[in-house]
Amino acid sequence: MLLFIKLSKTYAVVTLLFLSSAIYADEKKKHIVIYEQLILSASKGKVWSTLTEHKELSRWWNKGVRLEPFVGGQFYEPWGEGQLATGKVLKLKKMDSITFTWQEKSWKAYENTQCTFNLKKLSGTTLLEVKHSGWETFKDVKKRARLVKGFKKGWGALLPKLKKYIELRH
Repeated sequence: MLLFIKLSKTYAVVTLLFLSSAIYADEKKKHIVIYEQLILSASKGKVWSTLTEHKELSRWWNKGVRLEPFVGGQFYEPWGEGQLATGKVLKLKKMDSITFTWQEKSWKAYENTQCTFNLKKLSGTTLLEVKHSGWETFKDVKKRARLVKGFKKGWGALLPKLKKYIELRH
């Protein structure tokens, strides 16, 4: 079942399940945001440690992933055949949110994005919101569209792994 929501000139398509997602664009500012939402049957503390502890990340994301939970901390994700994503933590509110830059090895120096994980306590569960933005730094429209589509697919594959891992673990 799908629900269309109008948010101040922004349309989002939300799947009414435990996992909802959307790609939306702010028409005035030309910002494109990949937005994912996931309800996890675990405390905020357990979700936080699963997102920020190297040992935990390697169990559900992939081997070698690091997201150091302090401002200036490193994001590092080796993937595929010699691929690498890196970044730095820009903002942190421990146990609530972490924002970091994301740049693939093959991207130009000015082509980088930002990813934010927000955690909200719900009754007995935790809501994880993932916002991946900054796609406007890609001047090549076709490349940008391809990347947004690919990253949307990537988050759509990765977050169910997180849900399965955290709910089997706790």
